[in-house]
Amino acid sequence: MTNSFYSKMYQVYRLKRLRACEGANLVEYVLLIALIFLVAIVATRSFSNSASQQFSTISSAITDNI
Repeated sequence: MTNSFYSKMYQVYRLKRLRACEGANLVEYVLLIALIFLVAIVATRSFSNSASQQFSTISSAITDNI
């Protein structure tokens, strides 16, 4: 009887620990996705500004040569 009780208590303990770990993993994944999202936004804005400047330079060069 005692062995069965400890076995059940151990199963409950493991289940609670597993759920706590799953919650921590979820938070870590959300933070990782947020970081990737921020890096993508910064890269897009940087590329956008650079591309805009390049198109302006090309446009003015074409206009000056016409």
